[in-house]
Formats: sequence, structure tokens, C-alpha cells
Amino acid sequence: MTVGSGVCAAGRWARARALRLAVVAAGGLASLGVMAATAGADASSLSVPVENFTSQPWIGRYVATHAPEAVLALFRPPKGLALFAQSYEFAGERARWCVAVVGLTHPAPAQAHPRFPARLQWGGASGPLDEGLEGEDGCVGRALVRALGGLFGDADREDDIASTVYGGGQALKEKADASLTHAVYFGMSATGSRFVHEQLPGWFPTAFDHREVGRLTQYRLIDADQGRAICFAALGLSARAPANRMPKTPAASLARAILVEPAQRDLARRDSECFEPLFTALAQQVTPDGPLVQRLIAQWPLVAEPGRPAPSARKIADAAQAWARRPPPRPPATAVAGPVSPRPAAIPPAPVRREPRCRTEVDIERRPFNENVCDYNQYGPVNCRNVTTRYDEIRHERQVCD
Repeated sequence: MTVGSGVCAAGRWARARALRLAVVAAGGLASLGVMAATAGADASSLSVPVENFTSQPWIGRYVATHAPEAVLALFRPPKGLALFAQSYEFAGERARWCVAVVGLTHPAPAQAHPRFPARLQWGGASGPLDEGLEGEDGCVGRALVRALGGLFGDADREDDIASTVYGGGQALKEKADASLTHAVYFGMSATGSRFVHEQLPGWFPTAFDHREVGRLTQYRLIDADQGRAICFAALGLSARAPANRMPKTPAASLARAILVEPAQRDLARRDSECFEPLFTALAQQVTPDGPLVQRLIAQWPLVAEPGRPAPSARKIADAAQAWARRPPPRPPATAVAGPVSPRPAAIPPAPVRREPRCRTEVDIERRPFNENVCDYNQYGPVNCRNVTTRYDEIRHERQVCD
């Protein structure tokens, strides 16, 4: 398996120009991660509205000519939705691999990010290191076409969640709790989201009030070319969304991906091989002066929600320093040996209280994980069907005492 990592400042600053960021890989890995974050072409030249966070200006025209009528109807009134497209590109010593994420959102003003889609479709591609990126046949283009194929086949399920990407909504009234973080997650169970929470640095819940800032995480094992697969993980921060609304697209995201060879695909389905090491590495990159936190502060207006105060750089730094200065945990108390005074015979010995004997019983629930699987020809995806590709094991524990 080959690992790539990157960080992206996702933005639609100028719709008429493209911006690409090359980022040196973190975590001591000898690889380079590049994530495309672009505005694409002028929206007026596209056949459908696109919130385009890729370097590919042809996406709107492709959707207009290939999407079924059920999808095209979602772009017209009264729904008036827009296509959301985001791409990631990674490179190792001998190969390049790309990931595309698409969904439906609502067009956003120029000075704000759109809400993140409530349902995502992923696509992947891989090829030689010298392969081009542009056009439908490039690495990013093939990933986008495959992701759009999933969107086209899932159109009947998109209409019922469209309201979550509109504006408005009421802020929830919650109590402050420095032990909590708010999360919106894709491609994982609640157990997986809790694992991500546990990997974050200890100062994180204190620095970011769960009522004001939330994290958005993605995980997916994505088919690529020549029998390969891509383990993909991303972590971003955004303002906490109102009730029944999705958060706005993060101003910056950290991403890591592992290119999996055909012989290792079954191994990659184990959490210990892909999911856990990817999110452990991403959490280690969350630092007060790192790009994820600093770009959230600098570009807060892009993701801000009414009534949500901007994060404070001073509060974040103080929380990190306080965590670093915390006293070490106390060791467990142990009995100290010493002389024992004889007990007077007239005083009966104290009764021995029997402590209950407790044990932990564990039930493992196997929950099927369904996804769209398509065949591909020169015109795109065909024969799409929804199949069970794996089972998630959910652990239920309970204490039983005699």
C-alpha cells in the first residue's frame, strides 16, 4: 500500500480562475499530496449550476448531456439545486491517484461556501505518475465521471434530503460541555466517529465549543483503475449548522489516502489497516498553528452561521498550553505494608462485605453496508446496482453483576 497526504484550502474565490495547492506530505511519509481546490469556469457558461471545488470546468456540461431527467429536474425550479464537486489528488513515488466527491447542494453567495451535501457519491482513479489531470480522461476526470455515475443512479433518493442544504434553520439551545465535539460523518458508524473523537488532541474540545464549531469527516474504500482501490479519509472544520441543516463546506480540510493494490483489497477492509491509521495520522496534524486551525480562523466568513462567534486564536492557544501543563495522572493507590496492631479480643472483627462480581458481556452486531456498484464502458457507468459489499461490526457492551 502507498500512502499520500495533503491539506486543502477549499475555496471558490474567483469563478473565472483556477487555484491549485501543492502541499508537502506530513507525518514523515515520503510522498506528496496535492488537492485541487478551484472555482472552475464562469457559472454562466455551464449548463447546470456547479459549486466547483475542482480544476475541471467541463463538469456542468457533462451533467447536462449525461444526467437522467430525474437529476436535471433537481437543478430547475422549484428545487433550484446545484451540483457540488470536490476533487483530491495524491502522488507517490511511482503512481498518482485521485478521489472525487459529488453531491447536491444549494447555490451559495459569492462570499460564502455552500452547505455540504447530505448524501455523497465518491469516485476514484489511479495511473502513472506522469499522467495528466485535465479533461474527462485525466486522473481527476475519471474519478469525477465515476462519482457522477453514482449520483445519476441515486437520483430518486436525493429529493427527500434537499431541504438540508438550504439556508435558514433554527440554532439549537444546548449546554456547554468541554468534553464534547460535534461531528457530521460519512462512510462510518457512530463507533467510527467516536474513534476519530478519541484521536483528537486533548485540548480540542476546550478550544472549540461544540455549540459553535463542528468537524466533518469522510471515509471510503473507493474502486480505482486496474483492480486497485483507494482508502480515503478527510477531516475538516466548519461552523456548527442550525437544526436540520448541513454545515457549510469547510474552509480547509486535511486528507490522506492509501493506494491499495489488487492483492491487498480484502486486507484494506480491516479497520486496523486503513481506517484507524488514516484518522490517527490526520488527528496528529491538528495543531493550534497548523493549516486546518489557522485557515478556519482566517476564512471564518466563508463558513459562518448567524449567532456563531468566530473561533478565538487566543482561546485555542491557551487551551493547548493548559493541556500541555496539566499534571500527570495519579498512579493507582496501593496498600502499604507495615506492622499490624493486635485487635483486642473483646472487640469482634468487622464483618466482611462481599463485593459484587461483575463482568463485561459483549455482543457483536453485523450491520450490512450497501453501496452502488457499476460496470463501466467507454460511455460511462452501466448496469448500476445496490449490493452489500461488506459488514460493519458494531460492538455492544454491558456490565452484568452477580
